[in-house]
Amino acid sequence: MAGTYAVTIIGTSGRISHNATAIFRFTASAYPGFTITASSSVSFASGQTATSDVKVDPENGFSSQVELAATVSPSTGLSVSLNPFSLANGSGTSTATFRSFTQGNYTVTITATSGASRHTTTVNVHVAAVSHAPPAPSTTSGLDPVIFYGIFGGIVILVVAGTFLVLRRIRRSRSQFFCDTRTIF
Repeated sequence: MAGTYAVTIIGTSGRISHNATAIFRFTASAYPGFTITASSSVSFASGQTATSDVKVDPENGFSSQVELAATVSPSTGLSVSLNPFSLANGSGTSTATFRSFTQGNYTVTITATSGASRHTTTVNVHVAAVSHAPPAPSTTSGLDPVIFYGIFGGIVILVVAGTFLVLRRIRRSRSQFFCDTRTIF
């Protein structure tokens, strides 16, 4: 263990005694290594996806490649992909993408490995049921489509009928004009 220790050696012969004290200092060597972190929890609806950033940070000059892997418990119902799954130079961020069509709670353990060093982080994933709410009614110009097309059809009928009546009146007035002029001659 790191610290300062005093060791005293005592030598005795008859009535004569001598001692010597030696002081030893031990320091902890800071080994290169890394840490791994991710969001502690993720929630999304069944049939959707969610992501979490997985961050690897070097410590004490660590610069080796780190491999990432994910395990899921329970083992069925949720898929996890890591991109990238390998980080050069002992640092970087990988995106964990979660997909599921099965509602439930899952525990995802993400393991970072480099040589004999292995560190893990856990993400709790909640997949919610899909809401089966009825679709919102469609509208046209703010009206229900049946009402809109009913009003539109009524306007078209009025325009056609009005045009017919106007053309009929013009035709009658022309025919009367021509009839009257013939009788005059």
